[in-house]
Amino acid sequence: MRAGCELGMDQLRISAVATKLGVSTAALYRHVDGRWELERLVGERLLDDLRIADDPQQDAAAFLVSFAVQMRQFVAAHPGLAAYMLVLFPRGESSARLISDQVDALGRRSYSTDAAVTILGAVARLTLSLVAADERRRTANDDAGFLTEHEAAHEVLAGLGELGTAYERRWVLTDDEYFAMLITTVVQGIVSAASPGKPLDEVIAEAHTQRGRP
Repeated sequence: MRAGCELGMDQLRISAVATKLGVSTAALYRHVDGRWELERLVGERLLDDLRIADDPQQDAAAFLVSFAVQMRQFVAAHPGLAAYMLVLFPRGESSARLISDQVDALGRRSYSTDAAVTILGAVARLTLSLVAADERRRTANDDAGFLTEHEAAHEVLAGLGELGTAYERRWVLTDDEYFAMLITTVVQGIVSAASPGKPLDEVIAEAHTQRGRP
């Protein structure tokens, strides 16, 4: 687990851990049952250090934004952890504790358990997806062909007139500013649709109605 944490989730491989420990891959397989178990052991060890601060003075919307910002900061500091959490979650005690703590926090704000799980899942998935996308973009930046593609994309935008100019303005924002704007807007919408104390079935029924479904 220590060797895996030092490597990081993005570099985690059975062979890499074996090399770091100075043992053969076959020897490591006698203790770890393949890649999935290795990911779980290291991923859960990393998540054991994640604690979301909860200010009891915050309303539901402010808490959810704070939850997203804190989780993004922690996960972004551990490349590959976002992908781990997106594939299958929870996968161990640390994952379960993280969910339980946040569900309890929303419970203190008058949300039922099923509504809290659904809302937290939506906010967490968006947050993790954005972190994973940023990681993929940074990896692409290291590719020799990326600069050529980037310049070509700018040429396409330049030909779109006002639309291209508006799109380019998005890049004036830093990643932190863009995330704050996006997550605040999304959370406001979620809390508006799923206000504290509102049954989840009612929220789902209203969503179906808005989509034109009975």
